[in-house]
Amino acid sequence: MSETDLNAAIAKQTETLKIIANHFSLETEEKQEFRIKRILLRAVTLITLAAGATVGAWEIATYVYKQWQIHSLADNYAYVSEEIYYKENNPEVALNFLDKAIELVPDNTEYRFLKAYIEGMASVRTLINLDRPYNQEEMNQAHSAMASSLLLMSSSPDSSKPYILRGQIHAALKEHDRAIEQLDKAIKLEPENDFALVRMAVVKNNQGKNSEALKYLDKALIINPKSKWALLWKGKIQGQALNKWQLARNSYNAALKIDSRFDLAYYNLAWTWLKQKPRNYEKARKNFEKSLTINPSFKEAFYGLGMVYGYQNLYVIAHTYLNKAIEIDNKFLTAWEFRAIVNDEVGKYEDALADLNHAIELSPNSAKLFIRRGRILEKKGDLNQAVKDLHFASNIEPNNKKVWLYLGRVFKNIGEYTKAINFYSQAINIQSSYTEAYIERGQAYAGLKQWDKAEGDFDRAIDVTKYRPEKAYIARGDYFAERSLYKKAVLDYKIARVKNSTYSKAWFKEARLLAKIGNKKKAVESINRYIELEPLNQEAFQFREQLMN
Repeated sequence: MSETDLNAAIAKQTETLKIIANHFSLETEEKQEFRIKRILLRAVTLITLAAGATVGAWEIATYVYKQWQIHSLADNYAYVSEEIYYKENNPEVALNFLDKAIELVPDNTEYRFLKAYIEGMASVRTLINLDRPYNQEEMNQAHSAMASSLLLMSSSPDSSKPYILRGQIHAALKEHDRAIEQLDKAIKLEPENDFALVRMAVVKNNQGKNSEALKYLDKALIINPKSKWALLWKGKIQGQALNKWQLARNSYNAALKIDSRFDLAYYNLAWTWLKQKPRNYEKARKNFEKSLTINPSFKEAFYGLGMVYGYQNLYVIAHTYLNKAIEIDNKFLTAWEFRAIVNDEVGKYEDALADLNHAIELSPNSAKLFIRRGRILEKKGDLNQAVKDLHFASNIEPNNKKVWLYLGRVFKNIGEYTKAINFYSQAINIQSSYTEAYIERGQAYAGLKQWDKAEGDFDRAIDVTKYRPEKAYIARGDYFAERSLYKKAVLDYKIARVKNSTYSKAWFKEARLLAKIGNKKKAVESINRYIELEPLNQEAFQFREQLMN
C-alpha cells in the first residue's frame, strides 16, 4: 500500500466523522480535533510500517490497514451511540450502534463501559417516569442498575458516568439527598459536564428548591448553549413550579429552535396552554398533536388530548384518546384514573368503577383513587362501601380535604345533617378557603333549619371563591329560592350570569324564577339567551313555548 493510498483512506475517514458530527450538530471542535488526531496517529503507524518493512511489508501493511478500518468504524459507531444518547435521549438506538461497535472490537473496554452506563441509565429513566409505585420487576431493575454503577466505579473511578448513574438511581427511589451526593461527585470530577448539571437541577426541583435548580440549569446553558434538555427543564420549573407560563413557553420555544423535532418540548408547551387560566384548548391540542407526529407512541400526549377534550365536556372524544394511551401502556395509571372520571361524568358508573379497580391494583395505597371510587359508589347508592372507601382514604391521607367533603356529602344526602356538618368542618379546618365545603355545610345547616349559619356559610363561600365565583352565587341563589326569598335568588342568578355570560345554568334558573314571580317578559329574554348557549335542549324550547302562550 502506498503512502498516497493511506492518505486517501485517512481523508475519507476524517470526512465521515465530520459528516456525522454535522448531521447531529453535536460534536465540539475539540472533540473533532481529538478524533482526527486519533485517526492520524493510526495512519502514521501504518506509514511507518509500510516504509520500514522489507520482507512481507505488503502483508503487514494490509493487515494493519484492515485493523485500522475496523477500529475506526467501531469508533464511529461508539461516537454516534454516545451522542444520540446524550442529545436525543434515545437509549434504544444508542445501544444498537454500540452493539455494532462491540461486535467489531469485542475487547474494547471503553465500549463495554459505555454500554453498561447507557443500559443502567435507560432502566432508571423508565422508573423515574412512572406515575405509580414500582412492582418487583421494576425494583429489581433499580438494584441491577445500582450494581452496574458500583462496577463502573471500580473500573473507572475517575469517570463521572458511574456517579451520574448512581445519582439517577437514588433520584428514582426518591432518595434526593443521596442523589445530590452522587451528582456532586460527578460534577467535581467533570465540572463542564452540562448533562450532570441538568440532572442535579432535576433533583433540586424534586426537592422544591426551584431557585437552586434554575442556577444549575443556567450554568449548564453557559457551558452548552444548545442544551435543549436544560431549556426543557427550565421551562418545566418556570411553568409547573412558578406558574410563569409565558417564561416557560419562551424556554420551550428556545429548545425547539435547537431541535424542531423535540417532542417533549411540544408536549410541555401544550400543558402551558392547558394549565394557565383561561385555558387555550386549541393551542394545547395543536402542540399535543405535533408531539404525536414526531413520536406516535407518546402515551402521555394521548392522555393530554384526553384532558383537552375532557375539560370541554367532550367526553366521547376524550374517551377515545384515553383508550389509545392505555393501549400503548396497560399500566398507565393516570390514564386509567382519568378515563374513570370521564365514565363517571357520562353516567357509566360500572365502567368507571372497573377503571378505578384497575388503577387501585396498580397503586393500592393511593388515597385519591379510593376517594374517587367512594364518590361513584355513593352515586350508585352503595353507601356502606362508599363510606368504607372514604374512611380508608382518610387513614392514608388524614389531611386530604376531599375525603371529609365527600364523607359529609354521603351523610347530607341521607339527611344525617349533624354528622355531615362535622365532616365539612374538618375539611374547612384543613383549608379555610374551601368553597365547596362552605356551600355544602350551608346546605346541611339549611336542612337543620339553622338559617343564620346556613346563610353565613353561603356568604363565606362567595367571599373565598377565586375561580368561577358564579357557582357560589348559584348555590346561594338556590338556597334563597328554596326559602321563597325570590328577589334575593333572582339577584344571585343575575350576578352569576354577569360573572360568566356563557354559564347557561344561571340563565335557565333566572328564567324559571322570573316566570314564577310573574315577570314573563324578562323570563323570555333569559330563556332565549339560554337557548343560544344550549340550542339542543328540548326542555328549554318547551318552557319558552309555555311562556309565550
